[in-house]
Amino acid sequence: MDMIEQSMKQYERIRKGYPRLFSDAQKIAKLVIKASKKDFEPIKTWRYLQRLKQIESRKRGYRPVPDMVINIFLDAKLTRDEERAKLKQYYLDVLKVGQKDINEMSLLKEYISLIVEDIAPKLAPAKKGDVVNVSTDNDTAITVAPDVSDLVNKTYGGMGGFPGADTPEGVLSRFTDFYLSDVDEDPEPDAGILYTDWKGSKKASALVTDGGPESKAKLRDMMDTFFNQNGSWIEVSGAPANILVSKMGMPTVDDEETVRKLLPQIKDLRWHGKHPEGIAYGNGWYTRNIAGHDETKIIVGNPPGV
Repeated sequence: MDMIEQSMKQYERIRKGYPRLFSDAQKIAKLVIKASKKDFEPIKTWRYLQRLKQIESRKRGYRPVPDMVINIFLDAKLTRDEERAKLKQYYLDVLKVGQKDINEMSLLKEYISLIVEDIAPKLAPAKKGDVVNVSTDNDTAITVAPDVSDLVNKTYGGMGGFPGADTPEGVLSRFTDFYLSDVDEDPEPDAGILYTDWKGSKKASALVTDGGPESKAKLRDMMDTFFNQNGSWIEVSGAPANILVSKMGMPTVDDEETVRKLLPQIKDLRWHGKHPEGIAYGNGWYTRNIAGHDETKIIVGNPPGV
C-alpha cells in the first residue's frame, strides 16, 4: 500500500470517527490550498491560520489540529496529484515563518472570502450525490472543465493518457455532455461519464473518478443508469468491459453490421465475433487502430437501432 492509499484510509477514518477534527482540518487544508494557488507569502497565510485558530477556539471542546492530520488532507482527498509536493512544502514554509501579530479585523473578512468562494459545490443547485447532465456549451461546463480534465488524467494517466481530453479546453471540445456527480466534501465533481450525443446516439468515451471509494461506487451506479437508457453505449475492453458485462450484466452488440453502422468512420475495423484471446463474454469483438495501437473492443449498452 503506497503513501496516498494510506492517507486515503486515514482520511476516511477521520471523516467517519472524528467529525469535529475532520471539519477543522478541512477548513485549514482548504485555506492552505487556496492561499498557495493565489501565491500568498507564507507569512500572510500564517496570519489567516492564527485567526482561524482564534475563531475555532471559541467552540466548546476545541483542540488544535495536529500538523500530521493536515498532511493527511494534503496527501489525500483535497489535492491534485501534481500539487501534493508543492502544497506540503508551502505548508512547512507557513509553519516556519509563524508569527503572532494578528490585530486587523480585515484579515477575518479576507479569510472568509478566501474560503467561502470554494466551498459552494460547483454542480449547485444539485445536492451532494445527485447526478447532473451538463452540456459542454453552458457556463457550468466551463466552470467544471478543469476538474473534469483532472478526473480524466487521474483515471487514464496510468494507461497512457486520453489524448484530446487532457486539458479543460480538450474536454469541452471533445464531448457534447458531462454526466457528473459530486459525492464528497470538496466542491468539485468526483465521478463522471463523458459522452457525445449524435441526435440521440449517446456514445460515451470516458468513465472517470477521483480514485476514491465513494466516487468509484457512485460511478458504478451512474453506469447502470446511463447505459440502460435507449441510445447510450460505449466501446470498451479490459476492466471496464469486465465490470459492465460480467458484473453488471450489460448487453453487448454482437452483430457486425450494427457495429459498423455505429462506427462508420472506422475503416480499419477487423471483425472477430468471439474474442481472439478467448474472453468468455460477448460475441461482438473487433480490433481497430486507436492512437497508433491496435486495440480489441466491444460495444456495450443500448445503442439506437439495436
